Amino acid sequence: MAVYCDKHTTYKSPKEPTVEEQLKGKESKSQFQRTLEELGVNLIFAHSAQAKGRVERLFETVQDRLVKELRLRNISTITDANDFLDNEYLTKFNKQFCIQPIKEDSFY
Repeated sequence: MAVYCDKHTTYKSPKEPTVEEQLKGKESKSQFQRTLEELGVNLIFAHSAQAKGRVERLFETVQDRLVKELRLRNISTITDANDFLDNEYLTKFNKQFCIQPIKEDSFY
């Protein structure tokens, strides 16, 4: 339903709005913004260093821990890494950090 991210140019367009966009009260959008809008997904930008840091720390933690987990299991191929992600790592991660949705309906 929502994606929380920083204001990197991948997520938020750095382009200044055109005159037409300004007159309509709109902003220039990145491809990522347009895609999420089309899917009906709310995009939330981190507006403070603390909020941005929280997003970055999560990615850093996941990336750092994943490398260590792969090494511990002597995984060195993409196929084995994908199997490990699908069958072990993400299941364990989701069990620890996910919250059950209020509605079980699929949003895809």
